[in-house]
Amino acid sequence: MKIDLPPEQRQANRWDWKAVGDITAEAFAEDPVNLHVFGSVRAIKTTMRIMARDVYLKHGLCFLHGEHGATMWVGPGDSAPFSGLAMLKFAAGMAVYASRGKGVGKALLAPVLAACDRDGVPVYLENSNPANAGFYRAHGFETI
Repeated sequence: MKIDLPPEQRQANRWDWKAVGDITAEAFAEDPVNLHVFGSVRAIKTTMRIMARDVYLKHGLCFLHGEHGATMWVGPGDSAPFSGLAMLKFAAGMAVYASRGKGVGKALLAPVLAACDRDGVPVYLENSNPANAGFYRAHGFETI
């Protein structure tokens, strides 16, 4: 799938794993499910770094929006080596954003959603923070 990124975004490379993980961890720092499962912000950060380095950068796609936003995706028909429990927690197509209220999340979602719309590919998003539900609904996601 070809994804046209705006100039302020770039595809992350293998050396960006810490940045992708740290930005993602910041976005999930107040997520009730992640705090419950992992017990601390430090554990979330460690987990997100591992996910970025060992799963999404190797088997998916990661994008960076400056120093304030990151996404981790697994494309249609692709798979990542998740355990069953990890798959429940980190479903394919997890979109993550940081710097709330600055448009970074919208900017990170837009090119991938546009490519999926263009190619007729469905998108699944895992969200466990009720505070983010309106944001994702505004971008066409529905609660299932």
